[in-house]
Amino acid sequence: MKIRIRIKAIGNLETGNKKEGGTWAARSMVLEEDGQLYPDRFAVRLTGDAAEKLQWKEGDYALATLSFTTREYNGRHLQDVYLKNLESDNL
Repeated sequence: MKIRIRIKAIGNLETGNKKEGGTWAARSMVLEEDGQLYPDRFAVRLTGDAAEKLQWKEGDYALATLSFTTREYNGRHLQDVYLKNLESDNL
């Protein structure tokens, strides 16, 4: 799903060590859909190199590609939203 968004908030970079070796990196962000009277907001997770090398700042507009997954945990269904790609919209 690709939508035009505005970056509302960018969380701090989180890092750690994987059990099987190597490291991981992640960052949380809040994105707001642009051009709506009542815009949707998405709390998303950005992982890997993209989280470490993020060049965007709060208030920037971009085209975002989102991925939605659902998982079960202790009998409850939880949804995760991942930011797959962020690109300039040139508007």
